Amino acid sequence: MTLSNDPWIAEHSIIDPERLHALGVITLWWNLCERDLFFIFCHVFGVSSRVGWIIAHDLGDISISTIITEKMKLHPPDPDIATLIENTLKVYNVCRIKRNTLTHFTGQSPPDDPKNLEKVFFVRMKGPSGKPIPIPSSKEDIRQVALEIKTFGIYLWNVHKALAARAKGESAELPPLIAEPELLVKPLPQNPPKQKRPPRPSPASRRKKPLR
Repeated sequence: MTLSNDPWIAEHSIIDPERLHALGVITLWWNLCERDLFFIFCHVFGVSSRVGWIIAHDLGDISISTIITEKMKLHPPDPDIATLIENTLKVYNVCRIKRNTLTHFTGQSPPDDPKNLEKVFFVRMKGPSGKPIPIPSSKEDIRQVALEIKTFGIYLWNVHKALAARAKGESAELPPLIAEPELLVKPLPQNPPKQKRPPRPSPASRRKKPLR
């Protein structure tokens, strides 16, 4: 049975099965990415996964990444390990943003063809006014993000294995550094802050004459 012929999907989804499946792949592999970030946290702090879980179980991945960075500033690991972890955290953050973009969205049907699930487009609600901002949501866009996150999940697992081997004193080759993927949605340019004018002197101060 193909996805498009599955009656359960047809009954419960507001988008086409192919994009729904790609979103599921993102969720599946991102869960593994979060798990491996936790293992890197345990490595940096030199604790077992059981102790690490007690410390970090209630922390989000942004907090865990920040704590890893601060710990390495306080007690720097070997330079090659530090460079690898710093690079890994940068790529993790970009993947996290892309995953969030395709997790927190609202589907909107085009007015001219509201029953066509393949034409449902994604928007994110921004600001207190709830302004809908369209985001890339084609099958190709979502599958590209899914592939990037899957690839990064495999990479993270290899980073974890190499760090675990090094911690045991074994000679393990570290994975090569990787480039950050492009964001799905580019951040809007920020307007430069307006320069404040110097305060105008009060009328009383303007009447005062300098001493001779």
